[in-house]
Amino acid sequence: MTESAKARYRRLASKRQPFLDKARRCAELTLPYLITEHGNRDYSNFERLYNSCGAESANALASKIVLAILPPTSSFFKLSIDEPVQALPEEMRADFDKALGIVEQAIMKRIADSHDRVVIQQAMLHLVVGGNSMLFMPPDSETMRHFPLSRYVVDRDGNGNVIEHITVETVHRSVLGLPPLAEQIYADPWNAQAGPSSSSDKDEVNIYTRVYRDYKSNRAKSKNKWRWAYHQETEAGQIITGSEGWAPADASPWIVLRYTSWVDGEDYGRGRVEEYIEDLEALSHLSKTLVEGVGASAKVIWIINPGATVTPKKLAETRNGECVVARPTDLTALNVGKTADFAVANAKIQALEQRIRSAFLQLSIRDSERTTASEIRNVQLELERQLSGLFSLLTAEFLIPYLNRLIHVLTKARRLPAQLKDKKVKKTIVAGINSIGRSQEYEKILTLVETLQKILGPEAALMYLKPQTLIDQLASALGLSSKNLIKSQEEVNQEQQRRLDQANEQSVVKQAAPLLKVIQEEMSKNNSNQPTENLEDGN
Repeated sequence: MTESAKARYRRLASKRQPFLDKARRCAELTLPYLITEHGNRDYSNFERLYNSCGAESANALASKIVLAILPPTSSFFKLSIDEPVQALPEEMRADFDKALGIVEQAIMKRIADSHDRVVIQQAMLHLVVGGNSMLFMPPDSETMRHFPLSRYVVDRDGNGNVIEHITVETVHRSVLGLPPLAEQIYADPWNAQAGPSSSSDKDEVNIYTRVYRDYKSNRAKSKNKWRWAYHQETEAGQIITGSEGWAPADASPWIVLRYTSWVDGEDYGRGRVEEYIEDLEALSHLSKTLVEGVGASAKVIWIINPGATVTPKKLAETRNGECVVARPTDLTALNVGKTADFAVANAKIQALEQRIRSAFLQLSIRDSERTTASEIRNVQLELERQLSGLFSLLTAEFLIPYLNRLIHVLTKARRLPAQLKDKKVKKTIVAGINSIGRSQEYEKILTLVETLQKILGPEAALMYLKPQTLIDQLASALGLSSKNLIKSQEEVNQEQQRRLDQANEQSVVKQAAPLLKVIQEEMSKNNSNQPTENLEDGN
């Protein structure tokens, strides 16, 4: 590569600039501190917000996304054995399932012990507001890092696949052990597209990390066609010693995220806030106008008749509860007369807030005594369906690379068996879009059962339902395996047969009890008469 990382960064930054400008505008309407100029630590110039609906909605949606893709009480993936292995005996398959369950627990423990959820929450917030984000999982550290849009550029192919990206970091020279650099190295300040100049502080330098697809050096070493290669450069274009490395094609330490991918040919995504930016701008403008207008209306100003006996000075010096000599017509409170206009503005503000909250999946249930749990559940499912496209994209661009990277790092550290990379071990994502599909399937099954019970009655409905199939489908819709949890039909039949045999035995005993009593009475009589007969025979 003849072009330095800094020059390449500047060239790609020109394509990023429109998205970065729009992301900053979206942040100004929601969370102004979220997306700023790279290196800008002056937070006093942020635009004042007169309404917190945007910030509340962005935070709520980001939290919902994190809970959907990384459930706190369950695993977001499932390890299973490929179909050919299913032909093994039951005991061996049970051992396989048990071993894979232990591996799942080890991976989830790694996530729980780290701070990944905190960083992922931050990344999802950037996705909602700015539409773009990047996560970095260092090879030698368990601490995940986040890069905002202002600190990286990306280049994608026609299919939307990442082929190159460059990040920029500002670090102290002592961290890198660099000697004092010449003044001319920092003489060329950055332009607005590339970032600030390091000439403002000679103790800090900008480091560029360049990641790209390497097709040449990987042909003889792997069956894959390419792998990720990376290195770090200074502003002068010097490669930092020891920074070069490579990563598998499916387990890159860098995960580039975007909120949308439906615009063909764009290297960056567009956030949820941008989709409703007109409503947020209108809400901000109306809220500011209403706050200022109400403030002016609340201000107390007295109008004094020029011929009044009381003077303005006397009125101003009068304390609360004191008396003044004046006629009621001498004093009049200034009234702006805008109450009706304020009511119209307030109604529009409430309508905008309601629309924005619905767009950001904040559940709003009508205030009624007859609001049922089914209605609430249907509203929640309807809101979740709006995120089906996002969950599909996050499954492909985040959950799968994230899981592959975790397995790669833990396997390399010998904390997981190397056999996990075998193609016979399937990794299935069960969170995100799959969880929504299971919820819908669960609702459909319950609706069918409830409808049959209403039409046919509870007892008649059971005659037309297959209990074992119904239980299996309900367990599958809930993401559970009924294999070791629910009894099979054979086990149920055996238990029913045992109960029937026990009932028959008890019935026979119950029926034989009177006859047995008669026999016992006859035997008792015979035993009581036998000694007398013997005595008579002896005489």
